[in-house]
Amino acid sequence: MVSGTPSALGNERLDQLYRFKSMVAVMTDTLEEPVRSKHLEELLNERISAEMRFDWSAEPLELAHQILKDSIRPSLGEVNEEDLGPYMELIAQMSEAKIDGLILGQLRQKEDKSFVFLTLVIPQNQEIITSVEIEVKNRFSLNSFAAATDRGWEQIIGSLPFDGSILRREGYRVVLDMGMAKLRPGMRLPVVTLNQDKGYLTFQETGTIQLTRVEKNLSFGKIVVENEPYKVDQGQKIRVMPIRHYSSRMNFEPLPGERSPSSLTGAYSPRGRLGTINMDLGANVVTLSQSTASGSGGTSDTVVFPGGTLQTELWLTPRWLVDFQVGLSTAVLDSAQAEKLNSTLTDFRAELGYRINFSQGPTLFLKSGYGSFRMIVDRPQDPLFFGSSTYKAWLIGGGAEIALSADYGLGANITTFLSSSLDEGNYTSGASTTEVSGLDVTLRGYYVLSKDLDLEMKFILQSLNAQFTGQGTRAVAMASSSRSTRSVQLGLSYFF
Repeated sequence: MVSGTPSALGNERLDQLYRFKSMVAVMTDTLEEPVRSKHLEELLNERISAEMRFDWSAEPLELAHQILKDSIRPSLGEVNEEDLGPYMELIAQMSEAKIDGLILGQLRQKEDKSFVFLTLVIPQNQEIITSVEIEVKNRFSLNSFAAATDRGWEQIIGSLPFDGSILRREGYRVVLDMGMAKLRPGMRLPVVTLNQDKGYLTFQETGTIQLTRVEKNLSFGKIVVENEPYKVDQGQKIRVMPIRHYSSRMNFEPLPGERSPSSLTGAYSPRGRLGTINMDLGANVVTLSQSTASGSGGTSDTVVFPGGTLQTELWLTPRWLVDFQVGLSTAVLDSAQAEKLNSTLTDFRAELGYRINFSQGPTLFLKSGYGSFRMIVDRPQDPLFFGSSTYKAWLIGGGAEIALSADYGLGANITTFLSSSLDEGNYTSGASTTEVSGLDVTLRGYYVLSKDLDLEMKFILQSLNAQFTGQGTRAVAMASSSRSTRSVQLGLSYFF
């Protein structure tokens, strides 16, 4: 491993060594496999040239072809430092040509199966970053070889522990070599430089940037945080939140607060960013109503329940998430017989979600899971008064969120209840419950206080309804019951 001297700009030598800017791909068996290997080599170099973060030119590739043509080409075998020996001349020439990353590839045959083998090497220090071997599903199809190569390319790119670099800095404005594929305006991204400690490469965060404009292959932003004594500067790395896939052989040690690669998800979460936790406080205006089976009367009341909600969202992958939410609010109800009855509302949700990110415009998400919505009321003497009840359902819904500016954004989601049921505590309103339904709608606005904290306001509308038939254990049979809630909540959302 090459060492360097840290400075206020970070370790410029390591940033340069691991910048992966100038890239080229060489299939080492194009003479033995002139059709397939040549096609796959062209495909890999097309992928490189299509990425703004990489520089590609034909001259290093032509030089590599000439070197391979004039030398003996044994099989790479299982790649390690010793296996690079036959290709040291090629690697040295690529280093002279200022190539930062060299992808060496070949086709392999094992019994009746074919494989595409790729390995990424840094020519300057002959370090192997990662190696992949992808099975070809149909060895008689050139398209199948191309598909395997594409999968190998994605794994090679996924092995890099950062997503892009700063091309230049002018004042507090920066230009990134990344575009719409991963970024959107308003995003805040950490900037890191590489350091070395006791043989390990480590990330040192130098600051935070906020994107102001995102184009197809370039992005523009402003520096919002600069961590003294470090400075954000050209060549430093960008890491996209919240989670990156990490399969590199690079000898990185997680910083305090970082999570190591997970054997369950294969995910690497920079700076411990695993999800969000929200705490909201506010008022729930609840309208309770029920009608008798005879149609001769009923009960209706509107009560304010002060309370709060705690919500945690955990990111499993860049797209998959789990969401847990609990709510609690209390009030005192007045019955027709002048009773003071304590009442408590408790909500619980556990949902699995899937996020869909677009290069521009809103972020969409889908969620599905279990929900329980309970109201506990002291047992009343009035036979027409409200009793305890718990609505349970399988929830399914979706929503969207959009950043209106770098600091403000809006979100909305709607959830409907499937396979709903109603449990009544003190007594039953009918011999059977014929229909249970529910729907809730949430509108949300947020303001970015810092890179880890949002101030948010929510407006929530929820409707729960049940229909009954027959005579239950109540003195008076009921035909229907409903609970309608309108909530206004203010709170904080913390990204951890």
